[in-house]
Amino acid sequence: MIAGMCALLVGGSVVVVAEVKAEGPIKTTVCELLGHPERFNGKVVQIRATIRVGFEFSVLFDDSCDKGGIWNGSDDFTDASGVQFAYITSEADLQRPELLNWHSRARLRPITHRKDEGFQTFVKYVDQYHFEPEVCIIFECSKFKVTATFIGRFDFDDRRLRAFRNTSTGKMWTSTGGFGHLNMASFQLVWQSVSDVVAVPIPLSAYLKRK
Repeated sequence: MIAGMCALLVGGSVVVVAEVKAEGPIKTTVCELLGHPERFNGKVVQIRATIRVGFEFSVLFDDSCDKGGIWNGSDDFTDASGVQFAYITSEADLQRPELLNWHSRARLRPITHRKDEGFQTFVKYVDQYHFEPEVCIIFECSKFKVTATFIGRFDFDDRRLRAFRNTSTGKMWTSTGGFGHLNMASFQLVWQSVSDVVAVPIPLSAYLKRK
């Protein structure tokens, strides 16, 4: 992406040189990602989101829409070379693998968490919970509503049944894909950085009203 131009004086002549700037994250929203996941799949995005954490779940959401949330993912990056996949209707399709339409798996961009000041602030507030045995089970009643700006890779999986095969060994297996606990989520954000953290206290009384 050309960010601008600069002029250099070379041998009495003016030479115009293009300045090339690395492409940054796509600024978007949780609602946009959920509404058009194919458009952003595998791309690095920047969103403003609130995190909801509980027992065996961690989800990013936006109060302005009711389309659900995005799993707060981790990058279990593995080398996809030598592995192919094909959509199938049932495991019986594995009996005739030569009839399947095999595809190479996309190589995702690996992401590394930046454990900087923004990250430390984020963890400080997210990891605080009320404890009230009759109302709140473990990790259920957060002490703060935490909103932040996240930059990371957005992943989408349509969770259709697929066959996989290792082209070196011939081993085959099936999976519906997905992310998070029991692979139930269709979306995840493998975040690289978190910043501009805002933590609003949630009193225990807010949870007592549910009883």
